[in-house]
Amino acid sequence: MNLIKRIFRSFHPSQIPTERGDRIWVAWGETSSGEIVSEEAALRYSAVFSCIRVLAESIAQLPLKVYERFGDDSRQVAKDFYLYPLLSLQPNAYTTAFHFWEFMGMSMAAWGNAYALIDRSYDGRVFALRQLRPDRVFIRKTSAGKIVYDVTDDQGRPGTYLFDEILHIPGMGFDGIQGYSPIRLAAETIGLGISATKYAGGFFKNGATPGGVLEHPGKLSEDSAKRLRKNWSDIYGRVDNAHKTAILEEGMKFHAMSINPEDAQLIETRKMNRTEICGIFRIPPHMIGDLDKATFCLPADVEVLSETGPKSIANIKAGEKVWSWDGNTMVLAKVKKSVCSGVDEILTIRTTTRTLRANKAHRVLALRKTKALKTRCGCCQRVRWMCEYVPAGELKVGDTIVTFNSLLPSYGGEQCPTRKVSEGLMEFCGLLLGDGPVSRRAGVTLAKAGKAIYMDYCRNVMREESRSFDKSENGRTGAGLAAFAVYLEGVDRQTGGPSLMTAEELEKLGFSGDARTKKVPGWVFGLASTYRLAFLRGCLDSCGSVDKRGRISYYSVNRERLSQIRHLCMTVGVPVTNLCERRITTHLPNDSRFDGMIYEFTCPDPGANKRIRSHDEKYRCRVNEGQLFSRKGRKYPRYGGVNRGSTECGLARISEISIDLPEPVYDLEVAELHTFVANGVIVHNSNIEHQGIEFVKFTLSPWLKRIEQSLNVRLMSEKEQKRYFAEFKVDGLMRGDVKSRNEAHSLAIRNGWKSINEVRKEENLPPIVGGDRHFLQMQMVPVESGGQGGESSSGKRNQNNV
Repeated sequence: MNLIKRIFRSFHPSQIPTERGDRIWVAWGETSSGEIVSEEAALRYSAVFSCIRVLAESIAQLPLKVYERFGDDSRQVAKDFYLYPLLSLQPNAYTTAFHFWEFMGMSMAAWGNAYALIDRSYDGRVFALRQLRPDRVFIRKTSAGKIVYDVTDDQGRPGTYLFDEILHIPGMGFDGIQGYSPIRLAAETIGLGISATKYAGGFFKNGATPGGVLEHPGKLSEDSAKRLRKNWSDIYGRVDNAHKTAILEEGMKFHAMSINPEDAQLIETRKMNRTEICGIFRIPPHMIGDLDKATFCLPADVEVLSETGPKSIANIKAGEKVWSWDGNTMVLAKVKKSVCSGVDEILTIRTTTRTLRANKAHRVLALRKTKALKTRCGCCQRVRWMCEYVPAGELKVGDTIVTFNSLLPSYGGEQCPTRKVSEGLMEFCGLLLGDGPVSRRAGVTLAKAGKAIYMDYCRNVMREESRSFDKSENGRTGAGLAAFAVYLEGVDRQTGGPSLMTAEELEKLGFSGDARTKKVPGWVFGLASTYRLAFLRGCLDSCGSVDKRGRISYYSVNRERLSQIRHLCMTVGVPVTNLCERRITTHLPNDSRFDGMIYEFTCPDPGANKRIRSHDEKYRCRVNEGQLFSRKGRKYPRYGGVNRGSTECGLARISEISIDLPEPVYDLEVAELHTFVANGVIVHNSNIEHQGIEFVKFTLSPWLKRIEQSLNVRLMSEKEQKRYFAEFKVDGLMRGDVKSRNEAHSLAIRNGWKSINEVRKEENLPPIVGGDRHFLQMQMVPVESGGQGGESSSGKRNQNNV
C-alpha cells in the first residue's frame, strides 16, 4: 500500500482509493467481519444473488407498453409509436426486451443505478438502447455545472457522454442524480453472511470437525513443523478423509478444540442473515427459498381428502383435485402448488372425533365469539358466534373447530372402470376388500368365520349379477363377475370361484393384494352415496362388528385402508371417532393364529348407521334398536352451527393440545378457495398468492415507477410527453383469486365505472354486442338514459349480461 492510500485510509478506514484506468475511484473497505464487500463479491453470496434475481426477473417479465393519451383522459396502446417496439420487443440488434430489462433491474438492485447508451437518428428519435455496465460508468459535474458520464468500454477505452445521451435510472439517493448502492449501504450485514458461509465451507473442508493441536514430545524445527502441518492437512483435512484413522509417530498426541459450530450458533446466524438481506431488498423470504419460517404447514402424515380419497399431504401433486369448503358447500378445487416448506414444531390438536397435526401458524376454521351486542333493553348482552380461520397456536382446550361431515347427496356417479355398478356388486367388493384374496392363477376366494350367515346372500347377489351382466361390455363371453357366479363353490368357512377372467377384472378394479396391501380403490369415492353405503355394508360384514348399543366398529391390520374406510363413512354423513390401535391375539378363518397390532374406529350414531345396515340378522337388529346419537345436538345448539342449511360440516370441541418435536412440513396452495380438508378438519392453505400481490405493491412498484418516469423524461421530447407515456402492466400479477375478481368486477359494473366488455377483456374473453355501455346501480340502465328508462327494458339488459 503506497503512502497516498495509507493517508486516505487513516481518515476513511472503510474506503480505499484504487486505481482504475486513468482515474481514482472509491471501493468498499474491510467490514467488521473481515470481508471486503463489493458488488461482484456480494453477487457470489446466495442470499444476495437470489434477491437480486427475483427483482430483475420480475421486472423483465412484465409487459412494458407505450400508451397514447386522449382529451377525455382515456388511453389506448400506441403500437404505431416508434418507441413501442424498442421498449417492448428489442431495444437493440443484439438484445431482447426481457434480457435488457433483466440487466437494468440487476444494475439497479446491486449498484443502485442502471445505464444505457441512447442511439438517436438525425431527427433526434431514439432507435436503439445499449446497456452499460454500471461499474464502468462514473458521473461528474463539469465546471459549468453540467452532468456528464465517463464510460469505459470493453477494451478499456474511456469516453465522455452528455446528459441526453445516457438513459440513467437512479435508485434511492440524497441528490436525486445518483443512487446509492444497497450492497454498499448493507456491507456489514452482507459481509457477516459471506464470512459465515466461508466458515461453514472451511468447517466441512476440515472433515466437519473443529480444529485441534498436535503435541510433540520433542522440539521441531521450522521446516519440520511446516511439513508436518501440510502432511496432516493433506491426509485428514477434507470431508472424504473425515473417518480415516490417524497414525501418530514419535509420541505425538492430538487434542481437539472444544469450539463447534453449534456453540457458535452458525446455523442460526446464517438463517438470521438471510432474513435481514431479504428485508434490505424487501423480498418475501419464501421467494428465495427460505422456508424455515413458512406459515400454514402440515406434517407428512396428515391426510388430505382428495377426489380419489384421503392422501398424505406429502403425496399430493399439483394438478390434483381436493375437496374445498367455499363457505356454503364442499366443492372440488385444483391444487396449484405442493411444496415441502422446511422443518417446524408440530401441535397435535385432539377432539373426540378428529386429530389434527399442524404447525402453530396453520389456520384452522373455528367458531369464535364476536363483539358482544347489547339488547334493546340494555340489561343483557348477546354473544354472536362466527366462523373464522384461526392460527393453530391460538387455539385452546375447549375451543370449537369445524369438521368435515359429508358430501352433498347428489354427488357421485354409477360407473366403475369396467362397468356400470350396482348395490350388489359394491357389497361384494366390500366383502372382497376384507376377506377375499385375488389371484389370476387361483381365481377369487372369500373367507369368513363359520358363524357368518351372509354367504348365501352373497351367492344369490352374484347369480343376479351374472343374469344382468351385459357380456358386450367386456367384449367376450363369460367374462368378469358373471363367470364367478357360474363357478361358485362353497364350504362352511370359504366360498370361491376359479374364474381367471373374474380375477383379471377385479385386479383392474384395484382389489388385488393381501390383507396388508389392499386399499380402497379411488373410483369408489366418486360413486353416488347409495353405492358407497353398499360398499361400507360389505366392509362391515367382512371386517366389522356391531355392539349391543348399535355402534359399528371397523377393524384392519392395514392402517391406510382403515383410514380410507373411515373417510368413506364421512362422505356419506356417518359420524366416526378417531383411529386407535391395540394389540390382539385371535384365530383367522384359515385356522392360523394372529398376534399383532390392529387398528379400529367406531361409528357411534345408530341413527346414521341404519343407512349402512348389514346382512347379518344380529347386527341389523342391534342397529335398529340402538339409541339415537344426539349428544352433539345438545352440546352445540347455542353456537348456531356452521351453516344452518348445510349438513356437510359439523363441530368438534378440542379436548387436548400437545406439542411434538419439529419435523418436515408441507404446504398446499389450492386454487380459488384456498381451503381443504386435513384429517377431517377444514383448514386454510398457504397465503402465497396474497404475499405475491404485496410483493408487487410494495417491492416492485417503486422500481417500476422509477423506470417509467426515466423513460418518459429521457427518451421523449416535451411534445411527445404530452401525448405518450410508457407504463408497465402489472394487472396479471394483481389479479387475485377468482372469487375476489368476481366481486370486484360486479362492484365495478354496478357502480358504472367499468363496462362489461372492459371486464371481459381483463379476463381474456371476447367482447359481446352492447357490452361497451356503462350502467347505473340498482336499475341497471344505460348511463346516457339518466335513469329515465329509455332502452332499459329487461330484454336489452339481458343482452348485456357477462
